[in-house]
Amino acid sequence: LSEIDYCLREYGCVSSITTFENNRIISFVICEDYDEKAVREFLSHKLPTYYLPQQIVRKLEFPKNAGGKVDVKALINSLDKGM
Repeated sequence: LSEIDYCLREYGCVSSITTFENNRIISFVICEDYDEKAVREFLSHKLPTYYLPQQIVRKLEFPKNAGGKVDVKALINSLDKGM
């Protein structure tokens, strides 16, 4: 998953968090010039097909937990809420 995040930052995303949830690879990105088609095209040249995220979600910021770290559970829960 860290290799996917590395490629997303190489593309130009400021930050990214990739997780594996419900048998899917999901990447959350903070990216100024976000174009999902361009991101997918870039990743397809950098990663094997089975590494490509099934879902890429653009966020303006990542939620933090009480310890100040990115709250991955809150990110995943935001998918259910359509945020």
